[in-house]
Amino acid sequence: MDTLAADDLETSRRTPPEEKLAQVFDMAEAGIRLKRAALRQASPDSTEQDVDAALERWLMADG
Repeated sequence: MDTLAADDLETSRRTPPEEKLAQVFDMAEAGIRLKRAALRQASPDSTEQDVDAALERWLMADG
């Protein structure tokens, strides 16, 4: 294991579970913002309601 990987592992072990959970929510929120931006770019004439509906369909998609 290289030095950076060992440091990452040690940092992960020291990080409290509640902080890890907060990081998960932050990453999920960032992913949703990125998907919303991609939907807007793919359909620039869409209304916010259209983008909201497309985002909801994407979030509810099964696989």
